[in-house]
Amino acid sequence: MNEKGLIVLEQYELDVRSARRGRGSFLVDTDQGLKLLTEYAGTEGRLEFQDRVMRELREKGLERLDFPVRNKEGGFLVKDREETTYLLREWHEGRECDVRELSEVEEAVRALAFLHRNFQTTPEKETEKFREESLETELRRKNAELRRVRKFIRSRRRKTEFEQEFLNHFERFYEEAEKALEEAGSGKIRALFERSLTEGILCHGDYNQHHVLLSREGTALTDFGHCHFGVRTGDLARFFRKILEKQNWDKVYGNAMLREYGRVRPLSEEEREDFRVRLSYPEKFWKLADHYYGSRKSWIPEKNVEKLKSLIRQQDQRVSFLKILE
Repeated sequence: MNEKGLIVLEQYELDVRSARRGRGSFLVDTDQGLKLLTEYAGTEGRLEFQDRVMRELREKGLERLDFPVRNKEGGFLVKDREETTYLLREWHEGRECDVRELSEVEEAVRALAFLHRNFQTTPEKETEKFREESLETELRRKNAELRRVRKFIRSRRRKTEFEQEFLNHFERFYEEAEKALEEAGSGKIRALFERSLTEGILCHGDYNQHHVLLSREGTALTDFGHCHFGVRTGDLARFFRKILEKQNWDKVYGNAMLREYGRVRPLSEEEREDFRVRLSYPEKFWKLADHYYGSRKSWIPEKNVEKLKSLIRQQDQRVSFLKILE
């Protein structure tokens, strides 16, 4: 994003005092507070839905969110002379959650629990497209993709280090994947999914440490661009996985996160089972396979080889942690 994009700020009802470059964005100080300007690839329809559910959160007391800002025409999106599309959001000063600091991770998981306690709306026909697929459907699709990647690698005469490591450990991870798929088809998990959709339960959709900003003024949550109707434990499992992969599946971290979430919003029996199944799925193995299949097969970045080796090294610790959820 270059400085030419700043000219689009003329399309908003605000006075710009200053602007400074951020990561793929501009932080803009205005007479109406701090804003963030970024390029945007989504639709107005998605933003209307996002704005609606976020405004309902504001009515329930959640103020420190990155609400989208409407332009002079009443819409959300603006374009520059090159037809590049931009979005302006309210922003908050703060530092990203440091995953090395347990106290900050605990604050992030409490913030997620508080969000989940309040994130619910009345489903409408036009918002049905913002529903997640069932866990069973998701895992069946991913398992088929794993088999496709294995078949492709087997067909290659000369294999890279990544490909050989992938085949060497495929059966172990795929066995986990098939077991998770079988468990995802249980009556409890299916019922939880259907009930979540019927009751209008909402999820953040991409909750991680980068979207939690900490400051003396409080905790701000950002990047609601993937929010959708679904099962709350999807958010929780995603955040757990992000943190525990960086902490070698440390039980101290895991137990602390479970405790802090439960203090704000206790999990039901069905949610605990759904959460366990989600975490038991070898998501990182699938993600590496998916990234490999969509990339240039002739050259695999060294970091991807190291990620696979790291995943294999962590496997025993991961399995040990999962046992405490049984």
